[in-house]
Amino acid sequence: MRNRVRHGRRLVGFGAGLAIGFLIAIPAALSIVSWPESEVDAQLRPGRLDSVLDLAERYIRFGNVATARQLLLPREDTEEAPVLFALAETYDPNMLAAWNAQGIMADASRAVALYRRALELGLDEAGRRIAWLE
Repeated sequence: MRNRVRHGRRLVGFGAGLAIGFLIAIPAALSIVSWPESEVDAQLRPGRLDSVLDLAERYIRFGNVATARQLLLPREDTEEAPVLFALAETYDPNMLAAWNAQGIMADASRAVALYRRALELGLDEAGRRIAWLE
């Protein structure tokens, strides 16, 4: 009966008490620890436009257009022409074909709408893309 103490009528093992103590202490300790910010979280912070575009470009380069689109979607309502242009490209059937993108749906009307907004914000290349789609 090693490591056991008689408590009332039952034998209580020290191991059980330690396990319960760890279950209580570990979550409390984890809440104190400051975890390092992941690369993606750092890229998505407001004010990191170039980094978001770079990250989206990397996803596209490796064939993951859907993830690039999801990365850019939260910034769709902004007045940032490069983001709108990049997002439009993820809907543009010509670009999806050029990238040989698989498993992602093209939407020419949405691409044109996003290109128009980018053009209004001064991105001239968007006008050429609109002409290709109309």
